[in-house]
Amino acid sequence: MAHAEDVWQSKSRITDLSKSVIWDKVGELSGCDVRILERGKKCKSEVLNQVKSSWDDIDKKVKRMWFVDEKKKEARNSTNMFEKDKLIKSLQTHLEEQDKVINETLTVSLALIYQELASIQSETSQDYINRLDKQSQEKLLLQINSIVGQIEAKFSKPTEELPNNLNGFSETARNIGTKEC
Repeated sequence: MAHAEDVWQSKSRITDLSKSVIWDKVGELSGCDVRILERGKKCKSEVLNQVKSSWDDIDKKVKRMWFVDEKKKEARNSTNMFEKDKLIKSLQTHLEEQDKVINETLTVSLALIYQELASIQSETSQDYINRLDKQSQEKLLLQINSIVGQIEAKFSKPTEELPNNLNGFSETARNIGTKEC
């Protein structure tokens, strides 16, 4: 009986809202969606540019260090067998640095998107949720909290759920020069 009364009262709380207020809220959420998508595109572009720039720097360092004959000031095609281990260690170090650059860049970029997502869960949204009956409130809040929890988990560890080819990058950097590579 209490549940039926709660549902009945929630109907009047919902009908107290004007259509324009509801449409304003829908528009606000649509705007958030557009901003998040735009921020995602911008962040993706920034990450790719930063990583490419970092790769270019590493490429220049490695070529200069290992494939330029300092005495003759000309390029050489290979390293000698005595330099092989040092070259491998150098590559491993550079790849580990690149892995850090990727992680840091992703973390910063994703933090901006997360801020945009956090803005959606505002006091206004809570006001609309409070107009629902208790059972619907609980169900909706469980869904929201679950989604927010998943988002927070992914944003706190942005490189844990990467595509397989990117996960392999970190592992490859650690295994250069071993039989696993």
